[in-house]
Amino acid sequence: MHAATLLFLLLSPVTIATLNVRRALAPGGYRDKVNIYEVPGGGSLARIGNEIHVLGANGTVVHKATAGSPLKARPPSKVPALLSSDDDDSVIHIFTYWINVICSPYALFTGSWRVPFVPESDDGQTLFWVQDLEEYPGDTALMTVLQYGVSEAGGGPFYSASTWYRDPMNIFHTTPIRTETGVLMESIITLTSASPFGAETFDYNAQFTNIPGTSMNVTGVAQLNWASIAFEVFNEKDNSDYPVGITFFEDVNLKLQNGVRPDVFWPGYVYEPEQIMLDAVTQGSTNAQLRLIY
Repeated sequence: MHAATLLFLLLSPVTIATLNVRRALAPGGYRDKVNIYEVPGGGSLARIGNEIHVLGANGTVVHKATAGSPLKARPPSKVPALLSSDDDDSVIHIFTYWINVICSPYALFTGSWRVPFVPESDDGQTLFWVQDLEEYPGDTALMTVLQYGVSEAGGGPFYSASTWYRDPMNIFHTTPIRTETGVLMESIITLTSASPFGAETFDYNAQFTNIPGTSMNVTGVAQLNWASIAFEVFNEKDNSDYPVGITFFEDVNLKLQNGVRPDVFWPGYVYEPEQIMLDAVTQGSTNAQLRLIY
């Protein structure tokens, strides 16, 4: 055997293992582990020039990350619903959305849902229930997340709540807070400040209002135009890896900075192979109700 070929075969398992170790799971898919950061309790994020600063509770900078470049906008018809991770695991992404094309930013996006039953089987699956505002689909996003299973933030065969912010390169998260079946998740994303017209920077807060430790402030970022509620599934083996029953997203409200409640239509979605469905029971931007059927 040629010496170079032998060396490649010997090193390949190490190289592959190293690549796998460097990838980590977060809402939206696998990311480079070195670009995932935890925000300290009471801390926040600030976009300063081409950097994102992670701030401690006292305002001191604890880390600086180079901000990712914005992705090109994609129309809703191009947003993938079934993706593949770099680790060749199936990813199911079921979502409904509304895009703000009005000349006033979102000021408020709320929703609430109960923590579902624990899945019958624990096969190493990770499930995310996500409410978010995004700059573009799959791009910069601020999100509240209910998680079952393990992600880079932590977790296990139980439910936990956290808040995440991502850009095309980095992702940041609060410390996951364990929660239980039946707890009402009260999600809210608010615009806390907007710069004068032309500067185009915005400040936001996202949190579960009834779960201390999930609040995250993000300042100096681009306008978030895409409102979405999603269910993401990683590494499931069969239907017993899902909760049973129906999850209702209630009190879903959208309001713009100018006070307008837009005429919102939440499109339905069915993932055919396993007949998982997300649709609207009540449409609109005031107290809409959505349901996720497993």
